[in-house]
Amino acid sequence: MSFLLVEWSEDDFKTYSVVSIDQLEDGILRANPGKLVGTVVAIKWKRNSIHRGLVLQIGKHKNLSLEADKLAVKAADEASIIKEKDKSKFDNSSGIKMQKSKNRANEITEIASQIPSSQSVDMSLNAEFADPPLDNETVSKEKYDRLKGRHDRLKEKYRELKKLVENSHEVELYEGSGVTLPAAELASIKIMSNKPTTLARNLFRRLFSPEELASHSLNGKICNANQLAPPLPKIDTAKSDAVIKFVLKEEGFDNSPNADINEANKSFLKNKKAFVMDIILAAIIAFFVIWIGIIFYADSDILTFLYWKFGKDPASKFHGKVVWITGASSGIGEGLAKELAKCTNVKIVLSARRKDELERVKKECLDLNKSIKPDSILVLPFDMTDYSSHKTCLETITKKFYKLDILVSNAGMSQRAAWDEIEIDVDKKLFELNVFSVINLNRVVLKYFKANGNQGQLAVMSSLGGKVGGPNASSYAATKFALHGYFESLRNEMRGTKIHVTLLCPGPVVSNIGVNALTGAGEKSGSSQALVPGKKMSAERCGELCLVSIGNKLEESWISNLPYIPIVYFATHQPFLFSKVFGLVGRFAIKKPSK
Repeated sequence: MSFLLVEWSEDDFKTYSVVSIDQLEDGILRANPGKLVGTVVAIKWKRNSIHRGLVLQIGKHKNLSLEADKLAVKAADEASIIKEKDKSKFDNSSGIKMQKSKNRANEITEIASQIPSSQSVDMSLNAEFADPPLDNETVSKEKYDRLKGRHDRLKEKYRELKKLVENSHEVELYEGSGVTLPAAELASIKIMSNKPTTLARNLFRRLFSPEELASHSLNGKICNANQLAPPLPKIDTAKSDAVIKFVLKEEGFDNSPNADINEANKSFLKNKKAFVMDIILAAIIAFFVIWIGIIFYADSDILTFLYWKFGKDPASKFHGKVVWITGASSGIGEGLAKELAKCTNVKIVLSARRKDELERVKKECLDLNKSIKPDSILVLPFDMTDYSSHKTCLETITKKFYKLDILVSNAGMSQRAAWDEIEIDVDKKLFELNVFSVINLNRVVLKYFKANGNQGQLAVMSSLGGKVGGPNASSYAATKFALHGYFESLRNEMRGTKIHVTLLCPGPVVSNIGVNALTGAGEKSGSSQALVPGKKMSAERCGELCLVSIGNKLEESWISNLPYIPIVYFATHQPFLFSKVFGLVGRFAIKKPSK
């Protein structure tokens, strides 16, 4: 490391020091020390003070120290010569002044001797104001007596203080602290301390040894100056707290609040707690008001409604996707296909038994969006109950579009009959189409998803009848309950993967499902009338909300007009009250199925 020989420019006479280059205030100068000779630089000194000095040489510390000593001796010699000259000059000027004063006094004496005695002037002070003439002996004696008297008084005061200290009783530094000091000693410390910080410092020095103060910290914290140093142990808390509280009390900041302040604090805390509780209660009430408002206003469950109202356009979720819809020839499947056709760059596969109806749906989809190419929609007719065709249909789709992203299982059949009038073959037929065929097709597609990146989505069309068993549709409700059991189990198995399961639960929708519903004997009912009163939802609106649910990968969505959504919420969360209310009004609202 290089060192600098510096001549301090701020001193009255020349002084010299050897400093390290690291003490230069300007970091840029540290990088080029060779250019500093002959320049004045700023140097950091003790306690970060800045002083200016002239750089004389750069080199090793030993050589520069010898040179500094030589220069200091030379400077001292020069300073002594200058001092002698100044003294001689001062003596000469003083002698001249004294000679002039003597000459002036002789002139006055000579003039006064020429004045007659009768006209002589008394040059002395008026006796009324003049002090009596004192010789040197008198002055010394009076001064001695005065000083002796002062000494005697101080000696007496010292004896009194010493006696007071020796007989002083112990006083507690702060009430309840257990730290005591002699009363006289405490009083003397207070007298010697002109500032609160000085008082605290003196008390700490009195109560703690220097070793304790050096090896402990007030709060046991890490040193701010050296973060790598281990934290010092905390000093005796009882003594330190007593000192702090005593100093605060002496300055008028008593640490123990009086009764009024204590009561005020308690009142403030109580009011604050009450205010927080009011805010929480208001938030809970507001949440339930909004929740109930959405239930009675929206045509879907709360989460689906919020995604539809405030979420992104569902069309963006299907960009570049291949979607396979079963049961697409009418009803919800047709509405879903038409809403999906409004999205850009989406591939749609339409499946059902009737090819002519599928071609019609395809044509209407192309009319809705002129940007869709005919090759983007594949018509793939097949019978859901023909299990052997499921794998073949999947291969056809992947050969056409090279992949499959989403399967929407919409095919199904309803039923209209009293519970005890249904033949067992009707139950089997409904379970064959609504449950087993759906399970088999989804298993085929699930294996494809697992083999191709372990990602994809299975959307299954259930019903509100799969949440609350409706009257005169027990077989249909049972198939939908079965779907929930199957696919909720599958969803839990797929947790942590990119395979998602969405259950769609629509209520009454404008479709042919009621016309094609089976009676207890297995015949078509031919009636589209709903079993419970309420306005049916359009297939297009149902398809739009289904896309919102599928696009946002919701686990379950309820979709229906009033009053079905509130009824399902009521039945799900308050089954006891629902049973009582339904027992009173249900028999008047339920319509018997036509035979």
